[in-house]
Amino acid sequence: MAFMTVRGAAAVLGVHENTVRHWERRGLLRAVRLPGSGFRRFNPEDIQALAASMRSPFGPHASSPEIVETGQVARAWRGEVIDE
Repeated sequence: MAFMTVRGAAAVLGVHENTVRHWERRGLLRAVRLPGSGFRRFNPEDIQALAASMRSPFGPHASSPEIVETGQVARAWRGEVIDE
């Protein structure tokens, strides 16, 4: 399996690279660090799952406050560590 770089993950998620790094530090994403350089690599399945959860509040249930308030991104924004 090929892991994704920070840049690739940011492109898929539609966010800045620093946002991906911040989400990794906060626990929203899990990264593998390369020995020596310490560069982050992300599992593409994790990135796709997060991308899907980011799109879901804008779907047909956007009027439901529970979906917006309890999504993974909202939980990470509040500082909760996501460990699933």
